[in-house]
Amino acid sequence: MTPASGLDPVFVHASPRSGSTYFFNVLRRNESLVCFNEAIMDGKRDYERFKNPKEREIFRVEAQKWNVNHHFLGRDEFAEFIDAWDEVMHLCPEFPAFHDYLPLNGVLSEDLRAYLSALIKYAQARLKRPVLCEVNSRGRAGAMRATFGGFHIAQYRNPLSQFGSFIRGLVDGGAWGFLVTPLTELATSRMHPLYQLVPETWRAPDLPWHAETRAQFWASGARYTAEAASPRPEGIESISLAHVFLGLG
Repeated sequence: MTPASGLDPVFVHASPRSGSTYFFNVLRRNESLVCFNEAIMDGKRDYERFKNPKEREIFRVEAQKWNVNHHFLGRDEFAEFIDAWDEVMHLCPEFPAFHDYLPLNGVLSEDLRAYLSALIKYAQARLKRPVLCEVNSRGRAGAMRATFGGFHIAQYRNPLSQFGSFIRGLVDGGAWGFLVTPLTELATSRMHPLYQLVPETWRAPDLPWHAETRAQFWASGARYTAEAASPRPEGIESISLAHVFLGLG
């Protein structure tokens, strides 16, 4: 009997501000599971600094400046990645969140497949079931199921309530990232045939997403933020429609 036998992975596919971190925190309390929160996240490789206790403390102090409703976490949400760091994290792609968000031909990219496979095998080698709780996997859910099998859970929240939580991030913490997410999910996938199913009035702006280097990555993010921050009524309407559309999808 191999370590992986009977330990098929579990995938939770959610969107930001849908309660996914809380669900992850509940699952991680089960000692038979190894749970990874948001493995498909840009900047994950930078978490190496949290191997240093002083850096962890600085992060906690900074995080307290805006309450993201993650106060229930008994330990850092990145703790499992730090534990697996030396075995796995060198395989983590630099900017995986929106690159090939809708995989062409329904096939995961080779680098993402290798990275997620390593996380799964890390848990299985310890005779525990791997659980990946994701907020950047909805467009990849089919490809991930075809690649890894296992159990797949879709997590939803009322779209209007969720949109209110996106706005709260902006009002309370000055965080534009949540509000920009729907635009980024749609626009970075605009070349995919499924994108044509999106009603034209709900489509995101045609802003190419460049992330070959860190400079391109941050420049692309700034362009999307500028679009979301535009005071034009049609811009605000577009963001709202895109959010509701994705929330219902």
